[in-house]
Amino acid sequence: MSSGNFYLFLERNRYVIIQVVFMLLFAFITPMMADDVREVMKYDQKVIYLGILGFITILADTFGSILKSKQLREDYYRSTRTKAIGRYFVIFWIFRAAVMSFGAMIAVRSFIGDQDPKEVPWAMTIVVIEALRWLVMGFVIFYSMSEGKRVDVSNRSIFIGDVLIMFSSLFYLTAMWISIAFKYKLSELNKSELAEHFIAGFVLFLMIYVPATFYQTLESFVRSNKSSEKWLFWLGIVFTGMAALTLPYI
Repeated sequence: MSSGNFYLFLERNRYVIIQVVFMLLFAFITPMMADDVREVMKYDQKVIYLGILGFITILADTFGSILKSKQLREDYYRSTRTKAIGRYFVIFWIFRAAVMSFGAMIAVRSFIGDQDPKEVPWAMTIVVIEALRWLVMGFVIFYSMSEGKRVDVSNRSIFIGDVLIMFSSLFYLTAMWISIAFKYKLSELNKSELAEHFIAGFVLFLMIYVPATFYQTLESFVRSNKSSEKWLFWLGIVFTGMAALTLPYI
């Protein structure tokens, strides 16, 4: 299969591929990172690899956002729901900013441990730069997306953008979800407590999942016209949520 046919195959099947791969990676990575994220957030321990992953995530999110904005600009141009998209973008970008800022905090605390960030000049600089990054990036991306001009985006650029954004979305979602750190095991709960765990927990998960996977969610909202695509999108969220509510607490 040539590279052109490979990227074309990915584009035609990208909904299935993205949902399945994201769900499997999240289910695999979350248990592996659980103890280390808790060490950082609860006990102020240094976990260097998490800090490195956090900074790589910031870079992946930045460059992935540039590529995805071009693709979303094309989708926006062809969409009949531009007003709804505009409202959706503004509301969920604000929530996504909180998720991104949390990711930067994980990265900083993984390097400095129990030190006060105010006593580490570069740590505070990273936090300020990250806050400015999401402000500027949100404005630039929405402006670019809503210009109303058609733009050609190669399948290769779409693929690279998907990979970078999936990496950053996985880190943000995993780190923030684990930091919630429920203090019980599922085996310790009775039936009513289990029901409460899964119902209330899924609502909480959804509040984190949508901002963390902002681009995938927005793209699905813009491009999903077939009922099968809409069902696949929601099933992907449900199965990922079940993994989140089960694996870290067994």
